[in-house]
Amino acid sequence: RKSVVQPDTITANAAITALAKGGEWKKALQLLAEMQGLSLQPDVVTFTSAINACSQSEQWDHALWLLDGMRGARLQPNVITFASAIYACASGETWEKALQLLAVMHESALHPDAFAMHAVGGSMGDQWEKALHVLFGIQGSAWQPNVVTFNIAISACAKGEQWGPALQLLGGMFSASLQPDVITLNAAISACEEQWEEALQLLVRMRGLSLQADIITFNSAISSCEKGEQWEKALQLLASIPGSKLQINVISLCSAISACERAEQWARAWQLFTGMLDMKLQPNVIAFSSTISACGKGAKWESALHLLSCMQVLSLQANVVAFSSAISALGQSEQWEKALELLTTMQAPSLQPNVITFNASIGSCVNAEQWKSALVLW
Repeated sequence: RKSVVQPDTITANAAITALAKGGEWKKALQLLAEMQGLSLQPDVVTFTSAINACSQSEQWDHALWLLDGMRGARLQPNVITFASAIYACASGETWEKALQLLAVMHESALHPDAFAMHAVGGSMGDQWEKALHVLFGIQGSAWQPNVVTFNIAISACAKGEQWGPALQLLGGMFSASLQPDVITLNAAISACEEQWEEALQLLVRMRGLSLQADIITFNSAISSCEKGEQWEKALQLLASIPGSKLQINVISLCSAISACERAEQWARAWQLFTGMLDMKLQPNVIAFSSTISACGKGAKWESALHLLSCMQVLSLQANVVAFSSAISALGQSEQWEKALELLTTMQAPSLQPNVITFNASIGSCVNAEQWKSALVLW
């Protein structure tokens, strides 16, 4: 005769934990609801496991509902409970609610752990000031910032385009006797995207710290040179990538092509684009658009139209920049009829021409002394 074993709260907790790991948050909540019918009393571990299940599946609203349910059951959430709920809010990009939970923890004399702090800081995107407050501003906290904390804070500054605070944080790491890692320097270089000299100095500093730059490091530095219209330095960095035993990727080449496009170095941009194909890398819309724009500035309308046709073959949707640049190239070569044809083609895939597009189209007509056609566009 088989003996029937009656499940207890510990058994239910183990089952909910297993469901959480398997991403089965709905079944976890269903089991929690069934416990009452089995005369089982959920405890802190039960609710924490269920909240964790919701957290793993980014179900922040259900996680908060369970947290309220704990209060109704007169159960005191612990640090792990709050951390799971905070992570759920952070994953759902509801960082305001995550901040509220941090405040509740503080009122409950609970110190947030690194997991909770990093979840909130990492979810704030470009809300850099609030991120810094969360990561460094909680008074009386026994938790001390570490390298990961600084990395998140510097990344938040980078997203907010705040290179000054990012560099101050980097200096604060040294003051706190913390050793920056590659992630730290990458975030700092990214923050200096509009400050190419600072970005290159950080790259040099990495070598002094015996840190090996990765492809993200080089791409960020090249992008900074591109923004600063330093095309020669961008190409120097690109050429140095293989020497660092790294593989050039599409992002590297896109930034370098854009740097050449800004400097009206159409031949170099074309060379980089064809080099991308030689490396068997798939050009994206940015690569095509930047190269077409470079051809436009060089009045190389045949090359611009060839690239547009290649985009169609590759099922890539040309953007407004690509069309406007090609039209501009046609206009400079007095190919006004082709420019107007391209303007019509552009509107077929539901692309909305902008002021630059119309200016290029009108300019092509004016250059060819086609005043009537120019007035029609006006």
